[in-house]
Amino acid sequence: MSKKKDSLDGQLIGVAVAMAVAGIGILAPGLQDAIIGAANSLLQLGLDLSVPQWVGWILLVGGIAFGLLIYSSAQGWIRSKHKQSFAVTHTSFPTQSPVLSREIITSGRDVVVTRICDLSAYFSGGLDVAGALRQQMMMVGDVRSAQRAGNEICYGGLVHIPLQFQFGSAISTGSAIRFFEKDRSENVWLELENEAPPLGVSTNWRQPDSPLSALVCVSVSYLVEESAITSMIEGEAVVVHLSLPSPAIDCVTAYSHLDEIASEFRRVMDRLQAILPATAKVHVMYAGPSSLGVALGRQISHSVHNATWVYNYSRRNDPPYSWAVLVNSEVPEVQYGRGACDV
Repeated sequence: MSKKKDSLDGQLIGVAVAMAVAGIGILAPGLQDAIIGAANSLLQLGLDLSVPQWVGWILLVGGIAFGLLIYSSAQGWIRSKHKQSFAVTHTSFPTQSPVLSREIITSGRDVVVTRICDLSAYFSGGLDVAGALRQQMMMVGDVRSAQRAGNEICYGGLVHIPLQFQFGSAISTGSAIRFFEKDRSENVWLELENEAPPLGVSTNWRQPDSPLSALVCVSVSYLVEESAITSMIEGEAVVVHLSLPSPAIDCVTAYSHLDEIASEFRRVMDRLQAILPATAKVHVMYAGPSSLGVALGRQISHSVHNATWVYNYSRRNDPPYSWAVLVNSEVPEVQYGRGACDV
C-alpha cells in the first residue's frame, strides 16, 4: 500500500511541476517562443500560440500550491481525517486484561495501537508500589506522545486506586479520553454512554478555624468510612465527603456521570487550595470505578493544588488504608503505613 501511495504522490508532483513550467513559459515570452519553435522544428506542427498572461499566473501559482499540498501530505504534515486510536490496557490485579480493539474498530476507527501496562507482578507475592509506578510512568510517556500526535486515547483498566489517580493527574492537560468499563454479567468491555440521568452527588464540609490538612472522601461504589484514616491525619483537618444518595457498584454508566462527579471534585480541590496553607497535604479516599478514578485524577493539578495523597483500601489490612501515592508530582512518592503487606 505504501509503495502504491509513493508512486501516486510522485505522479501528482510531476503534474504540479508541469503546470508550473507551463505557467513560466507563458509568463516568459522568449521561453515560450523557444519552446514553440523547437516543437515546430522537430514535429512540423506549425503552432502559433498566443496565450494571455493571466493563464500563466494561474498555472504557475496552481502548480506550486498543488505540489506543496501533495508533498505536505506525503510527509505527514497534514493529518488524516481518520484519527488513530491509542488503546491503553491498565491492570494491576491478576485478572484478564481488557481487550478494546474490537470495540474501537466497530466504532469506525480503522487503526488501533494497543499499549498494555500490566503491573500485577508488583502486587503478587509482595508489595512494590514504587516499582509499579516506575513502570506506569513509561506508559504515561507513551500516552503523552500519542496525545501530542493528535491520537484518540481509549482507556480500560482494573488497577489499584492510587495508580488510577496518578495516571489521570499525569495526563490531565491532554485531550478527552474514551473510557471502557467491564460489563460484569457479559464479561465484555463496553464504552460509557454519552448521557444518563444525574446521580445526585452531594458534598458535605466540616471545616475547623485553622486547618492544617484535608481529608476528602468520595463514596460512589461503596461508602467510605473516614474513621479508618483520621488517626493518620496531622493536626486540624478539613473533612469533605462527596457521596451519592445510595452508593452502588456499576452506577457510573455515562460520560455525563464522570462530568457530574469530576466537576464537583474539582470545585472541592480548588476551594481547599484557597483555604489551606501551601504546605498542607490533601488525603483522598475513593471508592468507585477505574474510569471515574482516572477522571478525578485529571482534576488534580501539579502546579495549583496542594500535595495530594490518594490511599489504597484493603479490608485485609490494619488499618485498611495502609499505603498511598503522592499523585500530583512529576516523581510520584509512596507512603507505606502499618500493615502495608497486602493488597
